[in-house]
Amino acid sequence: MPSAWRCCAIGTGTSGGRTERPIAGRETLDFPFARDQDGTQFDVRSILWVAADGACGAVLRFGVQAMTGAWPSFPWGTFLVNVAGSLAIGIVIGAFAGVAWFETGGRAFLVAGVLGAFTTFSAFSMDTVLLLEQGRLSTAAAYVIGSVAACLAAALAGYRLVEILQ
Repeated sequence: MPSAWRCCAIGTGTSGGRTERPIAGRETLDFPFARDQDGTQFDVRSILWVAADGACGAVLRFGVQAMTGAWPSFPWGTFLVNVAGSLAIGIVIGAFAGVAWFETGGRAFLVAGVLGAFTTFSAFSMDTVLLLEQGRLSTAAAYVIGSVAACLAAALAGYRLVEILQ
C-alpha cells in the first residue's frame, strides 16, 4: 500500500522494525487498540486529539444532515457527507502526504478523526437496507452505485486537484 494512503500512521522513525516516538513526559497506553500498524504505542494526548477531532467531524455531519432535512425518497444527507468527505480526503492526502507534520500526527487527526467521523459507511449501509426492505430496489441500486461512483470520483478529483494546483 502506498505510504500516502496509510490513514492512521503516526510514527516516522524506525528502530528494530518498529516505529519509535520517544516523547518525554507523555504517557502511552499498552493496549492492542492503542498501537499503529507498525506496533508503535499512541500516546494518550494523540488519542484524545483524534477523539476531539472525531467529535468535530460528527458535529459537521449532523449539521449537513440537518440542513438537507428528511427526504423520504432518497438519503441525501448521507450521500452528501460521504461525497464531500471523499473529496476532502483526496485534497488532504494529495496536499500533505509526505509532509512531516502530517505524517507525524496530522494524518491521524484529520483523516481518522475529522473525516472519519464526518463520513459514514454505517449510515450508508443502513439506508440501503431500509430502501431494500421497503421494496425500492431501483432506488437502492441507484444509491449504492451512485454513492460508490461519486465518492471514488470525488476522492480522485480532490487528489488530482492538488497535483494541478502545485
